Amino acid sequence: MFPSRRATIGGDVFRDEFSLAFDGSNDFVLTTFEPDYIHTNATFAMWIKMNDFDNQQTMGSHNSKRWYFGFSGTNAFIGVANANKSDITITPTPVAGQWLHYAVTAIDGTATVYINGLAQSATMTYTQDAATNPTTGFRFGARDSINGSTVEKHMNANISEVVQYDKGLSASEIRTLYNGREPYNHKEGVCSSNLKAWWRMGDGLENHTGATIFDMSNNTNNGTMTNMDATDFEGDTP
Repeated sequence: MFPSRRATIGGDVFRDEFSLAFDGSNDFVLTTFEPDYIHTNATFAMWIKMNDFDNQQTMGSHNSKRWYFGFSGTNAFIGVANANKSDITITPTPVAGQWLHYAVTAIDGTATVYINGLAQSATMTYTQDAATNPTTGFRFGARDSINGSTVEKHMNANISEVVQYDKGLSASEIRTLYNGREPYNHKEGVCSSNLKAWWRMGDGLENHTGATIFDMSNNTNNGTMTNMDATDFEGDTP
């Protein structure tokens, strides 16, 4: 267990003390979030600690629509709009049991992966078409199958501080979110006006109750834990 992480923003102490543990078999959180801006510009980021890198483990999806990322072995895997790429080399190679900050930006037809605030060398192009926007709620910790009939490719990992912006953040803005591995308050930080969803994954009673993970942005895109309970909130953070 790591000590509690605390940072001061605007004179207030901001804490990141808990993460949510996914067991790699059937856990996931389903939200009501259906963004309509993925075909133009967007950013998705989270902190994650992988327990292993077996097979493909995907962080989120909306039925057959693409807006997700995760790991294909130790490579990065992303899907945006009508395109996907599963062979993006992560430098340095990620190690099981270590926390890292994983972000994907979609900007005017080009998607980029950032690890610990640094852009990875390979990018991916996608077609900007509103028809590729999600039509079901966003699921994280797993993904829907292509036909939407099953949930698959579950994460065996701890996840904390999942965020979505309706802007493709710049390299310097991604580094700001990474924040030197310190806690970051997305409602008061850079591009806060573009914040569309923020799931803190257990910090403070105001952020979850029972099986509900509250969206801490102003948009109430709450999530429901499936096959999970209170024991999955762990005092383990970056």
